[in-house]
Amino acid sequence: MRVRAFFRLVAPRYRALNTPPFVVGAVTGGAAIAVYLPLGIAAIFAWAITQELANKLTDRSEDAVDYPERGRLYELVGHRNLQRLFALAIVVFAALWSAMLVFADAPWRVLVGWGLLTAWAVGYSFGPRIRERAHADPRNRRRHVRILFTIGALWFGVLILFDAPLGVFVASAILFGIPDYLTGPRMKERKYSGLLLIAAAPPLFLQMGWRYSDDPVTAPFLAAIALLLVAGVSLMFAKDSPNVDGDASIGYRSIYLRLKGADGAWRTRLLVSLPYLLAVTLVATGTVGTSYLMVLFAAPAGIAFCRAMARAGSQEEREVVRELGALNKIAITNAILFSFSPAPLTAALAVGAFAWYLSCTWWLHSEPGMLDRRRLAIAAGLAIGRTPERAPTFGH
Repeated sequence: MRVRAFFRLVAPRYRALNTPPFVVGAVTGGAAIAVYLPLGIAAIFAWAITQELANKLTDRSEDAVDYPERGRLYELVGHRNLQRLFALAIVVFAALWSAMLVFADAPWRVLVGWGLLTAWAVGYSFGPRIRERAHADPRNRRRHVRILFTIGALWFGVLILFDAPLGVFVASAILFGIPDYLTGPRMKERKYSGLLLIAAAPPLFLQMGWRYSDDPVTAPFLAAIALLLVAGVSLMFAKDSPNVDGDASIGYRSIYLRLKGADGAWRTRLLVSLPYLLAVTLVATGTVGTSYLMVLFAAPAGIAFCRAMARAGSQEEREVVRELGALNKIAITNAILFSFSPAPLTAALAVGAFAWYLSCTWWLHSEPGMLDRRRLAIAAGLAIGRTPERAPTFGH
């Protein structure tokens, strides 16, 4: 019982978002498939468990409001046990990182990327004492910002020299996310820093696979990286849709609430359309081939999501919006990957991603998802404009 409760808390269904980019990158980039690929997939799961446990350990009060089932599972597993499992996940990741170094002969740029991803997984939810000292003395805040910006500039110079794509992401994380995190609220409580790094996860995992080899970076690869990042940014607000009441209890106003305002509908449509507009632009300018127009096959999912977002009012409807957002992200991520590498393996990964997500939602997730008739009816109603009888909405 506790084992299943633990897996329900760490949300394994979301590995459908990050595993396919890594596998496609490793296979197309010529990585040592027999060694690096299984180690990388295991590292993705260890990384994700670290992130999810850090999130659950720090979000008990908010989850008690928005996700009562998470609170029940939390108590069932036990706070002390979750702390031990969190430490164990870090140890397991460190062992996998060492195995990549020893057995897979992974290059330094890949090892640095894995290390930074884990640092972010922890830092997204937890805050170091340096942050508290910074708030106690404004001079400390300025000094730490200068130090971090200096380190970030050095990293930028080194990584941009040897590995431009990875350098851009690492420098962006350091120059923008980390100083903001160290001198202010937790990264996840900043409206943009944490969400941007979440959006960057799929393209980073594509890089962790591709950049194992020393092959030159190509325009199609850079286009896939850009499209994955833009797609993540365009949907980064969906994860906060059920969190209205819990976020309000800690004084946090999410991007989701901003997009629910009077001008929110057109802003939502513009955001969601960004990856499709970018794909068409890249093809029209001759930067990439017409295969990248296959990204447009995910557009119907984006349209349905926009319509549902505009109409959702009750807590249950907002939970459905989150599900539609996750399914939309899986759809466009795999459409981008297939545009980059139109191969049977990529198609099989897309099918597997949806199958994994739905099966884990059914058996290993703390929320019901959309696997019952009522949720499906709500989703269909939101998408076409007619919904079942609503519960009272927030703010009314």
